[in-house]
Amino acid sequence: MRQADAERSAVPVNTVVRNNLFYNEKKADLFTVYDDISGISFQGNVLSPNLAPISKTGFTQAKLAFQETPNGILLPGDNSVKAGITEVKPHATPENTGVRGYPRNDQEVRFQTGKTIAVAPGTNTCSRR
Repeated sequence: MRQADAERSAVPVNTVVRNNLFYNEKKADLFTVYDDISGISFQGNVLSPNLAPISKTGFTQAKLAFQETPNGILLPGDNSVKAGITEVKPHATPENTGVRGYPRNDQEVRFQTGKTIAVAPGTNTCSRR
């Protein structure tokens, strides 16, 4: 196993984790802390009741019910929850993304479009003559 270098093992500094929703009723160990996280400030995050917060401040535990949007995104049914996604936008499509005026040509399908050729086992049986 390779040893971690100074860059990959540097502890976070001046980092804020704010207004996130961490919700998983089936797993109790969502977070694993291996190193110093004192450089991370947690603010306004919501956890499912079974999850243990990784900081003494910045987390609230709440049991939530979710509603599915027409786009298939699950949002808290309680509008008082201010963590997590705040705006649901349509799925990205060629029509609602990219630069206007740039041609939107369909890409050529390159995979699974060829034919199968049976090749007998042996030396140089795949070469063309």
